[in-house]
Amino acid sequence: MYQDLASASSFAGALEAVAAELGLSLGRVLVDGSDPLRLAGVESTVADREVCWISLGTVERWFIFSGWSMGVQLVSGATQDLGEMARALDA
Repeated sequence: MYQDLASASSFAGALEAVAAELGLSLGRVLVDGSDPLRLAGVESTVADREVCWISLGTVERWFIFSGWSMGVQLVSGATQDLGEMARALDA
């Protein structure tokens, strides 16, 4: 389901590559060292916002994300397209 991520060696690497192809600037993309193919994060440039973490669906191809600030979930969503995920994170 995620051959594109495996070929990039990490989810974060694949996300950075797609963002670059789309001309997006996501900021710092983080790799989860314990599970680099299933979890990535994007640091917010806005004060008091936590890292937006993206995980993968296990049964079907889904990219699932949520963004938090001071214990409140501000944004969440899911898509099957990595490019759409990159555009949402850029916004």
